[in-house]
Amino acid sequence: MSDKKLSVYLETSVISHLSNRPSQNTTIALFQSATREWWAIKREKYNLVVSSVVLEEISQGNLEASKKRVSAIKEIKLLQLDLKTFELGNLLIKQKIIPEKAERDAFHIALTMTNKIDCLLSWNCRHIVNVLVSRIFRHRLEGIQVVFETLTGCSL
Repeated sequence: MSDKKLSVYLETSVISHLSNRPSQNTTIALFQSATREWWAIKREKYNLVVSSVVLEEISQGNLEASKKRVSAIKEIKLLQLDLKTFELGNLLIKQKIIPEKAERDAFHIALTMTNKIDCLLSWNCRHIVNVLVSRIFRHRLEGIQVVFETLTGCSL
């Protein structure tokens, strides 16, 4: 068995749940609690990465809250959106795997794939985590030899 750490792409929702003030919404509060526990206990077991897309998203909103979110990722490797990744993200939208209104979600997936990241960690159940999306994704991209395993079967 290899001692190599898995690489994990942290999508924006993870950083938000880690850093935002506790929510009154029960579901969101549970996500926040689970995220904070994972961060405290398990994050050191992985090679964490974020991207310029994540940085852009977490920098928005309330200035004090955005500073806290940005501070949480200051020591984490930052991936850039290059041409190959941009094209793959746009293909996900063109193939209607990810809706056009969720362009950044397509780029999170594309960044994970083009950088050969082992797992994408996200609370975004609409476009990223959704199992139905993963089945459509796997089926539609089969013909262009894009590997989808970075997003499936990953239990952190």
